[in-house]
Parts: sequence; structure tokens; C-alpha cells
Amino acid sequence: MNASKYEPHTPQLGLDLPVSSRSSFSDPSEPPRIRDLLQRAGLSQREAARKLGLHERTVRYWCEENGKIRPPKMAIVALERLAELRRRVSPKD
Repeated sequence: MNASKYEPHTPQLGLDLPVSSRSSFSDPSEPPRIRDLLQRAGLSQREAARKLGLHERTVRYWCEENGKIRPPKMAIVALERLAELRRRVSPKD
């Protein structure tokens, strides 16, 4: 049996980039900061969910002020990397 046939697809998020010194917030689950990361990455909640392999509702919960669901640190890092990739490829205004 071919094991690779059953391995999930992992999206390429540029995780080989070094983590910047600004990558850790005092409270990474704070909804305004999640929304800021989405904006800096140029992603809607739906697009972010697709890139992270999540249900759109999960990302929506992360962005709500009542904080129903807290994002895992790895999701924060992935969003930071996506924002950094966008910054690197977008022309300066």
C-alpha cells in the first residue's frame, strides 16, 4: 500500500522564513491583532481558512471580540509568515 496516497496536503506557507523578533504578541489570541494579521497578509477570513486548512467559522471565531475560540500559536505564526511574504512581494507604496 502506498502511504503517500493517504498523507494530507500541506499548503506551502513559507515556513522556512526566519521568525522575526516582532512575531510574538503579548496576547496572540487578541481578536484585533488577528484581524490586523489578516489585513497585512491581504486575506479575507475565508481565504485564510482555506490557506490554513480550517473551516471558515474557526477563523471567524478568532476575529470575534467574545473570543469563542483561541487560535493555536502555529496559526499565528502561519499568518505572520503570510503577512511577511506579502510584504516581500508587494511593491512599496
